[in-house]
Amino acid sequence: MRKTRDKMIVGLCAGALLFAAGCGGGARTAAAPKTNHTARLAANINNGGYVLLQGETLYYTAFGNERRLSCIPAAGGVPQALTQTGAVALNADDTYLYYKIREKNHTLWRTRRDGTGQPQQLTEDAVMYPQLVNEKLYFLRMDDKSLWRMDLDGAAREQISADACAYPNAAENAVYYMNAADGYKLYRCAADGKAAPEKLLELGGTQLNIQAGVAYFIGLADHMIYRWAMDGGTAPQALYGAQAGSLLVAHGEALYFTSAGNLLRLPVTGGSAQVLADGCTPQNLFAAGERIYWLPKNAMALESVLALDGTDKITLQ
Repeated sequence: MRKTRDKMIVGLCAGALLFAAGCGGGARTAAAPKTNHTARLAANINNGGYVLLQGETLYYTAFGNERRLSCIPAAGGVPQALTQTGAVALNADDTYLYYKIREKNHTLWRTRRDGTGQPQQLTEDAVMYPQLVNEKLYFLRMDDKSLWRMDLDGAAREQISADACAYPNAAENAVYYMNAADGYKLYRCAADGKAAPEKLLELGGTQLNIQAGVAYFIGLADHMIYRWAMDGGTAPQALYGAQAGSLLVAHGEALYFTSAGNLLRLPVTGGSAQVLADGCTPQNLFAAGERIYWLPKNAMALESVLALDGTDKITLQ
């Protein structure tokens, strides 16, 4: 199986996606991920937010085209650049795409998904890790890492935690984060900021993922991948030994992580890890629908394989 998969990867790398103007029509260059899922994982944003699957469309940061916000139909087709500037930390609702422009002091912007109108600037100061939940945008201020929220048009801005937050995960009624001022221990604050932040764990960690009432993270000291049911009934469970600097994304029934330059898949309950791509040196890691994406070290294009078995490798220029 591994030999067959390697041949498929080599063949598809040689025929990587080449972009042209137009998103819906024109000649088909290659197949994009076939999925109808909609997902905006906090872990995707915390790893850079270069990929967003929204309905039938895949939005992504086109590193081969000046990091412009681009899209391609999920069923396959010709890509289209949507902005004239670089765009990262991608979020979306039914009307707008939300993104950060690093070249403009890391400010937050939005543009209409149908391409009409002009982009709107939402913040004046630099922000980090914007996440759209329940008609609100949550983000960190870059200067002090405090946690804020505002309306989708930039109005009604308010601070909800003064802590030095890291790896935020915005949920329906709360925001979870690692407190950098307290050894990167897990905290929770109310989504409206009306209750004081609460410490949940004494174990410090990085790469926080909250999914279905369970926290997944990498231990700060031992680099183990941990699983902790947030009902508080059990202690964190060590699942697998990663390494310093590893990335982690929880998606469905599996954890996807990097270690020693490889991309691996691990069941959320632990067990044996499966290598999906070796020697790929991911610098960022994202999950969207049925695929896993990453940006290799010193590369100018995102790469992707099927999340289930690591086959069907494609490149997004």
